[in-house]
Amino acid sequence: MALLELYSSEGCASCPPAEKWLAQLTNNPKLFKEFVPMEFHVDYWNRLGWVDPLSNKSFTNRQHRYAFYWGAKTAHTPQFVFNGTPSTFKETRKQNWAGAKNAGLLKLSRKSQNLFELSYAHSIPCQDLVVETALLQDGLTNVVLAGANKGMKLKHNFVVLETFEVLVKTDNKLCTSGISFETLVKDVKGKKLSIAVWLRKKTELTVLQAAGARL
Repeated sequence: MALLELYSSEGCASCPPAEKWLAQLTNNPKLFKEFVPMEFHVDYWNRLGWVDPLSNKSFTNRQHRYAFYWGAKTAHTPQFVFNGTPSTFKETRKQNWAGAKNAGLLKLSRKSQNLFELSYAHSIPCQDLVVETALLQDGLTNVVLAGANKGMKLKHNFVVLETFEVLVKTDNKLCTSGISFETLVKDVKGKKLSIAVWLRKKTELTVLQAAGARL
């Protein structure tokens, strides 16, 4: 499965069209079958009069890490990232959602309300992999009271609430790990949650494989 990231902010005047396009993917039959979308809200627009309540410094750091990895001088919004590589809005809308070739088999199964088990079969040694996961929420709305989008009622889907790096355990050629969101899920208001999981090599930011599901 492919991983699609959008870096955005409620303080960014050019972001609403990109977010609107991403939000409509909730009706795409390929959702969580061929691609996993995520919307990260950065905090560097907060200084311009509107503090985005969805923004997180760690998401800004994530985008800057990508920029450094690509050799880019700056980060911007809206910015799409497809399987760990930069993608323009035009390119993203034309994607066929193909995942990486020879990416191996990634399985995500739910063991209980908040506990998931991940397995990955591939020739890459498990100890050379990084597994990351995120909790996503749909149906979030805010009326912007200041800044570039003042007066607009913005709607968001696939918003990243928090990300985690998951401990990988080795079982022969399978990498397995239990992922618990018990505290987060319990405290999230409004629910409409999803889970996203993706893998990459420790030395790279390119995404090897991804998986996702509704909670």
